Amino acid sequence: VKMPMLCVVYGCSNRSNREKNKRFFRVPKVVVHRGNKYKKLTERRKKWILNLRLRSGG
Repeated sequence: VKMPMLCVVYGCSNRSNREKNKRFFRVPKVVVHRGNKYKKLTERRKKWILNLRLRSGG
């Protein structure tokens, strides 16, 4: 799994090749059609993603 190269938070211009002292993490994938086991986790992920205000297309 490749590590992210840029920040996806709206208005942030940090990139891993320029910001050597910062770490970048993947946004968790929203899981669908996996039953009740993942329902609570998926709702939390959706809220997290919405709160990040992701760049369009990013």
